[in-house]
Amino acid sequence: MSRRHRHKGAPQPSGRLPKRPPFPHFPSQRRQASHALSAPTHLARCQGQGEENVRQGDRSTALLPSPALPTASRMSFLLFAVTALHVLILILLFVATLDKSWWVLPDRETVNIWYECLIENQRQNWTCHPVSDSKWLHGVQAFMVLSLLFSSLAFIIFMWQLYTMKRGSLFYATGIFQILTAVSVFTAALIYTIHVDTFQRGRMPGGSYGHCFILAWLSFPLALISGIVYIHLRKKE
Repeated sequence: MSRRHRHKGAPQPSGRLPKRPPFPHFPSQRRQASHALSAPTHLARCQGQGEENVRQGDRSTALLPSPALPTASRMSFLLFAVTALHVLILILLFVATLDKSWWVLPDRETVNIWYECLIENQRQNWTCHPVSDSKWLHGVQAFMVLSLLFSSLAFIIFMWQLYTMKRGSLFYATGIFQILTAVSVFTAALIYTIHVDTFQRGRMPGGSYGHCFILAWLSFPLALISGIVYIHLRKKE
């Protein structure tokens, strides 16, 4: 059969390789093809970035400061500090009220706010009489006793509230009595400061304040701070 009589529809033999299908011409088809080609690369990149973020998170977590103290430990420490401060105030008030060194004479003799006792050489007996008949001194005595009573009562109320009060309540009653303690001891020390010359009338001129007077003034700010702390203190488990 000659070339002229071959069937027109028969495939022409050729030694060339088949051509690659052309790249899509439409934009949507082009984007789908590019996404299909880049999907594995994008997935690998996301996985690598996720691992890096995890490593950075672990590193930042390791660099975070550890919590200072648990809530229970902080509450226990605060209760211990407040109780120790209250006991210290009570000791200062007892010493200031009962000791005999509110005023020191030039010959190193001391005078308290209650009685002055002297020994008689002939009878070898002690003779005691009030330090002064001034009503202002009676006011000093009364306010010092009140400060002791208020502080002692505040301590008793604090212990009672500590074991019976509900969680989240405030120590209002204890704080109010401690503030009353501060006001009382401040009033007593102020009266003694103003009228000290009246109290020492008839004694050797000169002299200086004793340690009881200093302790009374020191008790005032401590009691005031303690009262404010009690008012803002909230009970926790």
